[in-house]
Amino acid sequence: MKTGSQGFDTLKKVFEAHGTTIEVLNQTDAKPPQQELVEDLITIISRFSGKLYGMRSHKQKEVVKRAKELFAQT
Repeated sequence: MKTGSQGFDTLKKVFEAHGTTIEVLNQTDAKPPQQELVEDLITIISRFSGKLYGMRSHKQKEVVKRAKELFAQT
């Protein structure tokens, strides 16, 4: 799960309040907030464009299906 440093601190406090701890398995070097923001924006844009491409693909299939039906009638 990806959390920013503030998100991790909040989760840590919540877990500690309930008598549990968080064990970090894959600790990486801290990134500057600007770099995290850029990476998050790139991820959002990539997923959004993928979703748009999928929608276009669905429309294309529908158009082909309707065209085949139309030509089958003639």
